[in-house]
Amino acid sequence: NEIHKNLNRSSKWKVIRNCLPRKESKELKYSRNITELVEEFSSSFTTVGIKASESATALLTKYNLPTIDLAVPAQIPVFHFHPVSCSDVQQIIMSFSSNKAPGLDKIPMSIIKDALPCILPALTEIINCSWLTSENPTSWKMAEVVTLLKDRDHEIADNNRPVSLLIAVSKICERVVLNQLTDYMSQWKRYTQHQNGNRKLHSTETLNVFITDQILQSMDRKEVAALVLIDLSKAFDSIDHSILLVQLQTIGVSKSVLAWFKSYLSGRSQ
Repeated sequence: NEIHKNLNRSSKWKVIRNCLPRKESKELKYSRNITELVEEFSSSFTTVGIKASESATALLTKYNLPTIDLAVPAQIPVFHFHPVSCSDVQQIIMSFSSNKAPGLDKIPMSIIKDALPCILPALTEIINCSWLTSENPTSWKMAEVVTLLKDRDHEIADNNRPVSLLIAVSKICERVVLNQLTDYMSQWKRYTQHQNGNRKLHSTETLNVFITDQILQSMDRKEVAALVLIDLSKAFDSIDHSILLVQLQTIGVSKSVLAWFKSYLSGRSQ
């Protein structure tokens, strides 16, 4: 009954997890110097993306593989940030879960919501100023990193999954940017035809429907269907920022928006 009451997917999973037996959580103990261990973990987490990116680039060069080129058609307008209103910011803030973990400032989303009548105009102005100046405040780019043990020895960095906790205002601005950019990409069809991830009305389900349909069509034509599955290690970490910025430019973002993304991607600390 509880599952049927909660239409939200995350709420359903919360109910299901509460019904399943849980492993007893044990306090992790470390045999090595904590300061040295933290430095080792930090170094590993900050360099893993660079190493993965270099490996991917080496493969492209070795096998002479082409990179994706999405030239901007002349009739498509350039993407600019448009000033966000207080009502838009309020709607985004209220869509966040109140129990989201806070960042270094230790101000949870619940406090932001409670103080909204007083701080909403200032928050909106700060976000608009960030776009106007194409700058991300340094405090927005400072993350508190917590680790989640994946498997085996917890003193080995690769056995832990890092989770970066950013301050609430940073996450609010990110969501505003996401909404405006995805609206532009949907309106002007800047997504590749079969992209299903991180796209409205698309998911693993739509991908499975497409793949199943292709296989069935091949069977109807008496053809052999071959399916190649690739599991990318550190997929998001391996994204080369310089290539990402070039891709944003080819998608159609303006110079000021590109400068904002450069600021967003650079100077991050943990």
